[in-house]
Parts: sequence; C-alpha cells; structure tokens
Amino acid sequence: MEMGDIGSFHLNYEDRECKLALQLAGTLVREEDVDSDRRVFGGVIKESNVDLNNYVMLKQKMGLMKKRAR
Repeated sequence: MEMGDIGSFHLNYEDRECKLALQLAGTLVREEDVDSDRRVFGGVIKESNVDLNNYVMLKQKMGLMKKRAR
C-alpha cells in the first residue's frame, strides 16, 4: 500500500471499553516505514462523530487510573 493509493480515508472503530462507536474521515498526509513489513500512516482528521479532544482526554485519564491501581 502506498500513500498515493489511499488519499482519503474512513475509519470505523468500536471502543468497547467506553461503549462508543467512532467514525472518522480524513486525508492521509504522511507515511513512515517502521520495519520491513510494518508502516505507520499519519493523517488529518476532517470529520468525526465525537469530540476527539474529550475522547483523547478521557482515554488518557483512564490509562492513568489503571496505572495508579497497580
């Protein structure tokens, strides 16, 4: 898969922990090879069905609470 092959993207993701279905749409802007068989893509998110700032903040808070509980 090459960056020129993708361009726009749509992502549907179910966060079972938060019981939330996320739908994102955007444009691919960057790709990096991690190793010979893995690649990381970066993109600009143009549409979302949730407030991503609040979602990321919630996930970070949940991660910190899990660390403290150990």
